Parts: sequence; structure tokens; C-alpha cells
Amino acid sequence: MAGVELAPFFESCPLCGGTRSAEESTQERWRFVRCEGCGLVFKDRAVVGSAEEDSAYYHAEYAEGRKAGRQQRYGHRVAKARRQIRAGLRYVRARRVLDVGCSYGYAVQAGLDLGLESSGVDISAHVVEACRERGYDAHVGTLEQMPFEDGRFDLIVMKHVLEHARSPAQALAEARRLLAPGGVLVVAVPDVEYWKYSVYEARAKGYRGKLGWEHHVYYSARTLERMLEQHGFQVRARSKAVVLPASSALGRMWESLRWAGISLWQGLARLTRTRRELFFVASRE
Repeated sequence: MAGVELAPFFESCPLCGGTRSAEESTQERWRFVRCEGCGLVFKDRAVVGSAEEDSAYYHAEYAEGRKAGRQQRYGHRVAKARRQIRAGLRYVRARRVLDVGCSYGYAVQAGLDLGLESSGVDISAHVVEACRERGYDAHVGTLEQMPFEDGRFDLIVMKHVLEHARSPAQALAEARRLLAPGGVLVVAVPDVEYWKYSVYEARAKGYRGKLGWEHHVYYSARTLERMLEQHGFQVRARSKAVVLPASSALGRMWESLRWAGISLWQGLARLTRTRRELFFVASRE
């Protein structure tokens, strides 16, 4: 790390405001610490770029093909997004849905499949243009500033984007602004308790690996719930084990069996630290 000067990133914990922390991982261009007060893992020092540099970075990542692979298995990804949106619809009667960090539009298409007015927003002009070529309503924006009027949406999807926020508080405030009263937020983020984040340094994952540049905060189930509640959301579901509506007795039986299986799997994954992501549904208070 000689010759590389790290500047302050988060000068205090973005969840509790605490200033006492323990080092988790230091790399050439960033350092992550764990707050001694609440346990949140966050980037406290980094070689800091501007928001414009962030946009250029994500544009290059998509354009150079690292994420072009996301266009493969398109139907599978859309089907997965449909279930995630339906989990949110369990708690709200929705007409309009927004996918934040929409990439190539999987959740936008999933919303359309479910009969919703569906929009997407992404920092990358490249993927926004790709979405528009597919006929989707897509816009360039950041987590902290999106080009929509107050209360426009009934449901917002934020899948693996909140960890990218330079200000989680501003990102959640913006999501809350865009939600109608009683609207629902669906959130997925990496689970900081995943074992490879702490004991597999040789082939590091997450903030110990290359994702440490673009990720700024890592959550546990407890810190994610606290972050949501602190910014005006009530948590309604804490895992993918959500029973979805079904129109037939066979469908309802299948959903019950599916719920039991996912609940068991999620519980075991939590205990063995093999759960890679957290999945929460929260409503705007």
C-alpha cells in the first residue's frame, strides 16, 4: 500500500453514528471496519472518486462484457424477479413498480408480466439504452437521486444495490420519497455473515476481494432491519420464505410446502453461515 493515500470515506458508522470500530480488511485502495457499537461493516477509508467516476466505472463494466453474461439465461432471471416482486405484492396492492439498479431489465419485464406499470433506473447509461431498445421505461439516475415524482410507485425493488450506496440514509430516503403511503420496498443485499467474507482470505469474496471497491456497506440481518426501521420502514418479511397467493387448492398446498422448505433451508444456511444474501420486504410507515 506504499504510495497510495487513503482518504476518509465514512467518518462514522452510517447506521448508529459511532466512531469506535475494529479493522476488518485493508486492501490497496480501501479499508473496511466493523462498528463496535452496532456491528455494521463499512468502508471507512478509500481512494475516493466522484459520482461521475462511478458512472463511468459501471458503464465500462457493462460495456466491456463483465456483466454482459447477465443477458444469458434471461428467462430464468425474469422468473426469479417475478417471485421476488410477488413476495412484495403479498403486502401491498400495487399498480406501479420501480426496479432500482435495473441492469438489463429483468425485474422491469417481471413487473410487466404481472400486469404492473413497470420502470427501471440505473447509473449506467449503457444498460438504460439497452432497456429502452427492449421497449422498457428506463432512466439514468443514482441511488440518492432518481428522476420521478413523489409517491409515484407502490412497490420498489432494490436487489443488490443498497451496498453500493455512498449514503444509505439518502438512498432509503429517496426510496421512501418515491413510494406511495403504505408502499413496499423489496431489498436484497449480501449477508456479511457469509463464511467466505471472513475466513477465506486466499480467495477472498466481498469486501475482502475485488467487490470492496464498488461496495461500501455490508449488513447482517440485524443491522439491515435496524437501518430500514431507522429510515421509516416497517419490516414485514425477513427471508424468501413468503407464502404467495394461489388460486387452487393444489397451488396453496405447493406454496405451503415451498414455504416450509425455504424456511428450513434459510435456517440451516444462517446457522452454518452459508447464506449469501439477505432478502427483506418492508413497508413505508
